[in-house]
Amino acid sequence: MSERAGLDILFDALRARQRGETVSLEGVPATAIGAAIAIAGHNKITSLVAQPLIGFEPSREVFDQHKLTAFYNNSMILRETLRVCGLLERARVRHVVVKGPLQQNLIYGDYFVRAALDIDVLVHRGDYVRARTALQGGDYTLLSPSIWWWAFLGEQHFDRPGVPGSSVDLHWSLHQPGTPASREAGRFIDEARRVRHNGVDIPILSDRHAALLAVISIAKALYNREPAGAHLLDLFAMLKSGAPEVVGSFMAEARQCGLGGHAAIALRALGHIFDADFSPSANGRPVLPGTTPDELVGLMFTPEAPGLKIARRRTLVWEFCDRNLWRYGLELGRMGAAQVALKMFERQPAV
Repeated sequence: MSERAGLDILFDALRARQRGETVSLEGVPATAIGAAIAIAGHNKITSLVAQPLIGFEPSREVFDQHKLTAFYNNSMILRETLRVCGLLERARVRHVVVKGPLQQNLIYGDYFVRAALDIDVLVHRGDYVRARTALQGGDYTLLSPSIWWWAFLGEQHFDRPGVPGSSVDLHWSLHQPGTPASREAGRFIDEARRVRHNGVDIPILSDRHAALLAVISIAKALYNREPAGAHLLDLFAMLKSGAPEVVGSFMAEARQCGLGGHAAIALRALGHIFDADFSPSANGRPVLPGTTPDELVGLMFTPEAPGLKIARRRTLVWEFCDRNLWRYGLELGRMGAAQVALKMFERQPAV
């Protein structure tokens, strides 16, 4: 069964979930339903289609296993997040926890929507060395010491061994070459909200910055040819009704901080999936005019599907830059520099 049939059922399930309904599966081939569940798994949105597709008997085992895995992983990550934030607080490093179970609870009212694998923390670039030292003083080992990771991706990975062990991605940036950065990245930290968990106040993204992070994550997934469904549906949940004033306000904020192109692509996909008017446009012009709506959502949910027409990376970057020639030129330069650095610093030794 083709990915297209699976996508159709998946989108039916997402629309049904929005209406609080189940999907009629009578006469639908089991292979198509299985494809939909597999696509949901690859996009980390299994729990979001569990109820609409619960009538398909084999799905029950898949959904139950997903929930158990999310509960196990996220419970450990929540506990370790308290410890990591304590290390940074004692080092007087301002920080914000991004993604993970705390943000899932912000968006869906549930810590266990999908299994998290590590803890993502954003700090100011000027505080990065102190933050790294604080983690290393807390038994975390740096796994990505290369200059390329730090300078061009703006993050490094740390691991703490044990049973269970844990991993931390320490960021001073949330973008990568090919996806232009927000003009107000520092405000993600400065305007963080604090939530109380187990008696401890933890800084997490504000509602506004959580939505902006979603479009950053969608852009990165598109550029890297990775599934983007989880980020797209997070954005949809945060936009709630999709009312024109809500979407318009979000789009204005995205453009103000340099993420208008990212947001326009995401809104076009949401409009197609949910058959709603999200008014996706980039400076009044069609978004990705050479890509049909079906191709766009295919690129987001099934980027590895055979025969899928793939938008060229430079076309995506042009849209991410909101079709601004100056920003586009700068981003191409940054992409070129990153490739040179990758070859210099990540070259494998001869054998």
